[in-house]
Amino acid sequence: PYGVDTAALAPPRSPHEGPLRIVWSGRLEHRQKRAGDLGAICARLDALGVDVRLDVAGGGPEAERLASALAPQVAAGRARLLG
Repeated sequence: PYGVDTAALAPPRSPHEGPLRIVWSGRLEHRQKRAGDLGAICARLDALGVDVRLDVAGGGPEAERLASALAPQVAAGRARLLG
């Protein structure tokens, strides 16, 4: 914008190393916050070959269902349910 070359001002990007880190912090409720989608998101990223780590901090009505959906990722060390 306004003739300023913003690309020249941006720091050089380095390749990402390590897993993609996702952190959820909040109430585990599906209708309003869509917390129930976290299991499907992690499963899809895993299917695409993305090395992902999920940390979930929170509680709520979706906690039990989410724990069940994330069980494979928790067992593989790719997700943690912190409460």
